[in-house]
Amino acid sequence: MNTTLSLCLALLFCFSGSAQDKWMHYYVTIAGSNLGMDEICGDTLLGNETYDKIYLNTYDFNTYELEYKYLQAFRRIEGNKVYLKYTPESNETLLYDFDVNVGDSINAHYLVTKIDSVFVFNEARKRIFFRSEEFDIDDIWVEGIGSVLHGYLYPLTPLLAPDFGSELVCYYDGTTQQTYQAETEFDCVLDLLSSSCSTTSSEQIEDLNNKSVLLPNPSSDHFYIKHSYTGAVAIKILSAEGKLIQKSVLDKGSSLISCPGLISGLYFVELINERQREILKLIIQ
Repeated sequence: MNTTLSLCLALLFCFSGSAQDKWMHYYVTIAGSNLGMDEICGDTLLGNETYDKIYLNTYDFNTYELEYKYLQAFRRIEGNKVYLKYTPESNETLLYDFDVNVGDSINAHYLVTKIDSVFVFNEARKRIFFRSEEFDIDDIWVEGIGSVLHGYLYPLTPLLAPDFGSELVCYYDGTTQQTYQAETEFDCVLDLLSSSCSTTSSEQIEDLNNKSVLLPNPSSDHFYIKHSYTGAVAIKILSAEGKLIQKSVLDKGSSLISCPGLISGLYFVELINERQREILKLIIQ
């Protein structure tokens, strides 16, 4: 084989293996402000389908120090639709559908109000506008990027300013090595944030601060809490405005929480024991 061709193929293999899409988002909870980064780290076979693995990293808002990281979801793209599984055993969730038309209703709360195109990385991509009069919320999806207002894994889940929610800051395309900057006041600091791809060798949660995880998330009428607390742990489900919706006591290790009757939207799950207090974001679809 020609030496130059061999070198080009080797470089292509290395590049495609290391190219990882990344989405940086800013989010706030009643526990404070943080930066998050969702990134694609390889793929895996679930059943007969291949899924990309999406890891979530969270960082201190001021120091950019990595606080915790875990395998958030498995992604599969089929045509103009994006599907997620939050665990290998869970059912697929439709995250994005770029085949919608003006006037279509999404999740019974959001209406497609406009569709046009926008140039991103020197090519035209479909852009879809959503509006919920019920919640007074807007969202914008761009093909290949996702929600350019709220972040890739958080479409139709707004930053409920000034206290709760998620907001996309920027997106890095691992193939073109170009960065899309969202319309936000925050700077894109992806180059300062450590990656999970070079350090995570398994699909298990790596919890740097003994933090808990909600699965699946988004959820519908139930979810599991995986935690490492000892002794009694009180749980509270709070609305986005901080109103108490439900409370109970957790068992050791992993607990199933039923939450029937919750409408779609953003909630917070508060865990409290004698020494610690932790607040997690929960999305109900």
